[in-house]
Amino acid sequence: MKKLIFLLPFLLIACKKDTTVISTTTNPDSVLVSNQKTSDEKINQDSLIANSPAVEKVLDEGVNRSTDKNEIIRTAVGSMLPFKIGDQFTEDNQKLILKIKNVSKPHLKISIETKNPMNIRVNQIKYPDGSFDGPFGQTLKLDTPQKGEYWIIIGKSLMADGNSKGHFSLEVE
Repeated sequence: MKKLIFLLPFLLIACKKDTTVISTTTNPDSVLVSNQKTSDEKINQDSLIANSPAVEKVLDEGVNRSTDKNEIIRTAVGSMLPFKIGDQFTEDNQKLILKIKNVSKPHLKISIETKNPMNIRVNQIKYPDGSFDGPFGQTLKLDTPQKGEYWIIIGKSLMADGNSKGHFSLEVE
């Protein structure tokens, strides 16, 4: 019995498992960089999201979007720049009016992208002082010497033939 009491501490020590801590340091930035998506992958993923039924419903019913007869009116704030919005024309002679409030940048770069060929363009720009300019094409670099609200009016080009119905996106930088 004395031998058992004497051997018990040795058995406990021998059976005790110590975990050895191995410290390895990894650079978390390198892990994040390898997991980042390229801009093409982001665009493709965004395209899938932009074409989902839920997004189509939001585009039709609106976030900062209203309709009046053949006009689709979208509103944005200059501090949101750059941004890209998607919409669609379902009827001939529809137009999109994008109102950008509080523009303080010296330039705006505007481009229209379509999946299928569409006969649409930037028809007019309304400046903060109430004057208009246009027509333009599907891309435009606009000087913005005045601070305030600019309107970008997108619609069918009456100088060319083609379909003006379908989905499109408007990028403003």
